[in-house]
Amino acid sequence: SDIYKETISEFLKQIVSTAFSGQELTEEQTQQKLAALLEEKSATVKDKFAEAEISYPLIKAGGQWKIVSLDTETVRIMSANFTNVQDEINQSLEEMETSQTQPEQEAPQASADGKIDMSNDKFTIHYKQHRVTTDFAGAPCLLVYYDYSNNGSSASSAMVDVNLQAYQNGNLLEPAIPESDDEAIDQFMTEVQPGQAVTVCQAFTLQDESDVTLQAGEAFSFGGGTVVSQVLKIK
Repeated sequence: SDIYKETISEFLKQIVSTAFSGQELTEEQTQQKLAALLEEKSATVKDKFAEAEISYPLIKAGGQWKIVSLDTETVRIMSANFTNVQDEINQSLEEMETSQTQPEQEAPQASADGKIDMSNDKFTIHYKQHRVTTDFAGAPCLLVYYDYSNNGSSASSAMVDVNLQAYQNGNLLEPAIPESDDEAIDQFMTEVQPGQAVTVCQAFTLQDESDVTLQAGEAFSFGGGTVVSQVLKIK
């Protein structure tokens, strides 16, 4: 996390300086600048290590045990505490907005047909359908199916690129483990090559039969990024 903080702090300083000088950087130049700073800081900032014991929900499919969902602690460890650093940076940016005039952030938006449909340089997602089934304990759960296309230049997956959340009665719904196997759930975690498209599925617990609001955006996006939403009828 110290490496991330040092890198992004210096990066923001250089970007602001560049902007005030009237110079415009391409996306590739910006990425190269950030990569160079990360390499520099990783060589000068002392490493820190952490250990954690995490229990994972598993399901047996095709004769193999598979991890069904990753919790926030896993994401924090695998990203070298990047999520905590992201929260700190977002807070800092919000504080900056009180003293400077910032461009208006893009508001959450829905497509013309009211369905989740968004595309950027990394991916394209499009809602297909949803259905209610039961989880491994017999409780109702929601399955959300959507098409995912990898628009990037390297192999990736919906689990890495997409942040899809479901809300019911104002509460964030937890991931669920469906009772029956579904290939689309495996596709959610499977890496696909650039230009490839697959149908994926994410499962959520249900509290009752009231409407569910989906919100989709880019995972690990500073400042929130573009968010699209859709309301699903359960009953």
